[in-house]
Amino acid sequence: MMKNFAVLFIALTLISLTPAMAQDVFITNDKDATQAEQIPIDPNGKTPVSKDIANQFFEDCVTKENAIFTGDSQEMFCACTSAKITEEMSMEEIRTMFEDTPEGQDMRNLMLIRIYTPCMEFPIHDLVYKSCMGDKNLRSGLKKPRSTCECMGSEMAAFVVERAPASIIRELRLNPQNLDPMGSFLNGKSYNTQTLSVQQTCLSRHEYGR
Repeated sequence: MMKNFAVLFIALTLISLTPAMAQDVFITNDKDATQAEQIPIDPNGKTPVSKDIANQFFEDCVTKENAIFTGDSQEMFCACTSAKITEEMSMEEIRTMFEDTPEGQDMRNLMLIRIYTPCMEFPIHDLVYKSCMGDKNLRSGLKKPRSTCECMGSEMAAFVVERAPASIIRELRLNPQNLDPMGSFLNGKSYNTQTLSVQQTCLSRHEYGR
């Protein structure tokens, strides 16, 4: 059962890396609901997430193929999210998260804010870096493409970690039914404006020597 739980949890945590990859987070079948019901809970309190479950989550996370991550960033992302699980969530909250109910959606939103967003620096860095390095038009005019693209990845990762939580909370207040608030942020004006600003900053720093 522990492995099934970890696989289900990974499916929830690896959503919305980009608007194009966004997907609804719902219990999709009876099997998922049955597995969720098997998660042990204490009806009289909040049961801490055990170290064994956190470790199992980490192991399944690092072995899951993901085209976005480069180098050691997947391991760092998985370590970050598995640590956040034990710090920020209880077994009761995890069980609620699997319910196809308003309460379940509320808990999935909290999971996104508490666990997923603080660890976004790793996938965002890699996403921006790979996009930059894969842009032939951009690379052809750069003297130091790796340094410039690394700069863009690091700067955008820091921006997302700093700004995304407040943006997600604001989006959910305005539109509680939004199942992809992270996608809304990554496709929003502030993110796109910051991308252009960071591009100019990194070009000046690594290409123009300013």
